[in-house]
Amino acid sequence: MDFSLNTQQKDLVNLTLKVLKDQSEKANDSQNLDTAFSSSLWKDLANTGILGVNIDKDYGGSQLTFIETCLIAESLGSFAVTTPFLYTTILADAINTFGSKELKFKILPKVIEGKSILSLGIKEFSDEFNSMPTLDFQNNELVLNGTTNYVAFAKESDFILVSCKHNNKIKLILINSKCPGIKFSKLITTTGEYQYRIDFLNAKINQDLLLSELSSPDDKILTWLINRMIIGICSFALGVNEASLKLTASYTSQRNAFKKPIASFQAVRHKTADCYIDIACLRVVTEQAISSLILKKEAEKEVAIAKIWCGDICHRISYACQHLHGGIGVDKDYSLYKYNLWAKQLELSFGSSKFHLRKLGKLIAKN
Repeated sequence: MDFSLNTQQKDLVNLTLKVLKDQSEKANDSQNLDTAFSSSLWKDLANTGILGVNIDKDYGGSQLTFIETCLIAESLGSFAVTTPFLYTTILADAINTFGSKELKFKILPKVIEGKSILSLGIKEFSDEFNSMPTLDFQNNELVLNGTTNYVAFAKESDFILVSCKHNNKIKLILINSKCPGIKFSKLITTTGEYQYRIDFLNAKINQDLLLSELSSPDDKILTWLINRMIIGICSFALGVNEASLKLTASYTSQRNAFKKPIASFQAVRHKTADCYIDIACLRVVTEQAISSLILKKEAEKEVAIAKIWCGDICHRISYACQHLHGGIGVDKDYSLYKYNLWAKQLELSFGSSKFHLRKLGKLIAKN
């Protein structure tokens, strides 16, 4: 079986890397873009059509698949760049898949043009149902009350998808970030990624922004979103860890001890080889999960396995790369520092390895 990328996918990856490299040169940083969100980069991603890869041609997109979304995420990870790409494109994909025609025409063209940013304020796990915001009727109007934490780019976004409870069912609603009754509190994050706590106080909801009928539960759509976010994170982690390993290989080839490059020492070789194998394993399980999701198969086990590997290798590889770099690895002016911050955040995002290992055990026992 041929696992290599086709010509279109290679061209897409090269285009994304070119955009990132050009932006890095503008920022006078040959390795990484700044941790803060770059509106210039977002504009370039829109101008090259990258933001519309997974959206139907009827709305101006390229109508490609989730594979291409993950390839772009991996490229972004290789530069440790902070963007709302995953949140925006995966939510746009959900609107493209589940939304009404009116909702699609309202949201998707602006996303493709880079004029609209989307964010996800979804609770990650089913046992958090009771802590979800509540959607109720007041004076014949839908209002939202409650709190959602760790919402990336919430204040910078135009629309936020919020998971809430209504009549003991999960509902997903798009809410305008400028809507009255919303309070944003900025949070401190490991990587500097913009994240917020959102407090809803009688925030009025437009029923046109519901992903499905008010009477139907949205738990399957929520699972659809979470699974794709997790695999998007795994793809981003591939880029982060590969870049960390390349930096380490370059450094150990140039750093001499006892008149020899330390890369020639057996212990260093073994440690870097273990990192290479870890990345190869993460790639296999991530591609397996992507395949299952695209084929619309039951992918809960595959997604859990991928996130277990993601959490484990982010920890192991960041530790190994720091170890092999010595003191320079924690220098904030050296690129490895940013990769290590991202590795730590990705390790815990949308559930740690321990959480997903427990989840996988329950899935196996159930079957």
